[in-house]
Amino acid sequence: MARVKLHGFEEFENQLAQLGTRLVHIQGQAIYAGADIVADAVKAQIQALPVSDAWGGPGNPRHGVTAVEKKGLLESFGIAPAQTQGYYTNVKLGFDGYNDDKTDDWPRGKPNVMIARAIESGTSWSDKHPFFNKALQASRKRAEERMKEVMEREIQTAMEG
Repeated sequence: MARVKLHGFEEFENQLAQLGTRLVHIQGQAIYAGADIVADAVKAQIQALPVSDAWGGPGNPRHGVTAVEKKGLLESFGIAPAQTQGYYTNVKLGFDGYNDDKTDDWPRGKPNVMIARAIESGTSWSDKHPFFNKALQASRKRAEERMKEVMEREIQTAMEG
């Protein structure tokens, strides 16, 4: 029967144990690195939205967003704090709060989430401009590569130290 003699096995075992305790933190760093890339792409797509102050209606849709809506989207867009459940860490990108377009129906201003959905999908009075989906598709590969780089670097650092 063959015999295998491992030198430094205890050291390797200690490195793995140390890595296990830091893995959730490392995973969070990688997720945020990828989310930053996607968030930058979404902000660029918001900047590229056409501005139109024309009123839209059925048969004559508006071909852009108002300057107030665009400003509200840019100011309210962000990355939510990470949530870890079991082995999964998630972050959400989205819109919060209200813009400055106050009306009788929306005395606090129009909800930015509602505006984003109307722009993304279109309405009977406004053309669709799928800015969020375009940003996701354009940045997915770069975000995945960045997350991979961060994971590899942090795991290497944890294993060395």
